[in-house]
Amino acid sequence: MGRTFTTDTTTGNLIVALLAVSSTLGTAHLFNLLSFAIHQLRANGRPADALFRQQQALLRTLPTPGTVMVDALKLWWAWKRKAHRSFLRSILLVLIALIFSASTTAASIFSSLVVDSSDLIVLVSSNNCGWTNTTSVFSAVSADSGPILAVAAPYAKQCYPKAVVTNETLPAVCNSVFVRPNINFTTDRVPCPFTDDFCEGGDAVSLDSGLVDVSKMFGLNLPSTSGVKFRKKTTCAVLPLKSHTAVMKMADYPGTPSRPVLPDEKIALVNYGAKVGDSGNATFMMSLIQSNLTNTIDVLP
Repeated sequence: MGRTFTTDTTTGNLIVALLAVSSTLGTAHLFNLLSFAIHQLRANGRPADALFRQQQALLRTLPTPGTVMVDALKLWWAWKRKAHRSFLRSILLVLIALIFSASTTAASIFSSLVVDSSDLIVLVSSNNCGWTNTTSVFSAVSADSGPILAVAAPYAKQCYPKAVVTNETLPAVCNSVFVRPNINFTTDRVPCPFTDDFCEGGDAVSLDSGLVDVSKMFGLNLPSTSGVKFRKKTTCAVLPLKSHTAVMKMADYPGTPSRPVLPDEKIALVNYGAKVGDSGNATFMMSLIQSNLTNTIDVLP
């Protein structure tokens, strides 16, 4: 009737078995009722030959559809030269039993299709589900960081490649975790959101997701009357470097370094606010020897 019930695997297997048994019992009793109804419709009390009376006796014994087909053909063969229109009178019972057998066989086959156990999208309510505590997960002493990163790293590599892909080209594992592995967006060239000289090339790129139904895309169980649509629009531009960069010695930089300064170490400053290097202000700062340094994280055993 259009409803869906979600169960565990054991209960699902039990439901399949119950459907098979109930469909067998139901169709068997239904044919008994059909045979009795045909018998009663034919029993008009008028004089009849032996073929008619033997057919009535066959129907009154409440046979199976296979028995009706075989015995009706036997009666036709026995009376084909003696009874009037024996073939037409017998073939009707054969067709009724044959159509019923085909219908019940189809019903039994389709009853197994009501159970789906592959690529299911279900709403889970569990104490183990919730937001990840990034403070503890990425802490060196966190016991949860190992298992989480072991699953997250290969998943991100497979399902979030650098190239833009569609759902059909993603591996199967990506389609079984989230409702939507990705959300399509449109890309347009738009005017610079700042002053014209603040965008390299004079224009920018706009990324727009459009209105996204959070129930369908994010898997939120919201009623249709309380549906929410979300839209994310971002404008990106390449900023010019001319007149916004400077190189100076780390020791002369007025800011406080986070580590000891190396001999003759220089830094590159990028600033889109005040004057470059003024009062230690910089939008971005990078040591010129950063590429020769190795950042390591010690993990406690």
